[in-house]
Amino acid sequence: MKRQKDRHQQIVEEKMRRSPRYRQAYRKTLEKIDRAFVRQAYQDLKSGKCFPCGRRKKSGQSLCKSCYFSLPPKTRNALYKPEGYVAAYHLALLEIDCQKRSKQRAR
Repeated sequence: MKRQKDRHQQIVEEKMRRSPRYRQAYRKTLEKIDRAFVRQAYQDLKSGKCFPCGRRKKSGQSLCKSCYFSLPPKTRNALYKPEGYVAAYHLALLEIDCQKRSKQRAR
């Protein structure tokens, strides 16, 4: 998984070096996603409702207990680090979504 991520990052960096158009489009996309998602991530952190499942949770916690413990340990630990919190929260939401989809396929 890490090698794939590193390879993807290398491809993106290479395209950004070579193409000003790609660089501009990439930055615009990140800005649009980042602003909205950062705001949403911190609103979810303050709220008393778990975003993925809708259950109650304590304000100041990212997820309810069932969603939190369904995540791998590395992702759980990353949610407690202030630097990179938004990226960790995004990864957690993606993993929970993948788990839900795989359960639906199994039915």
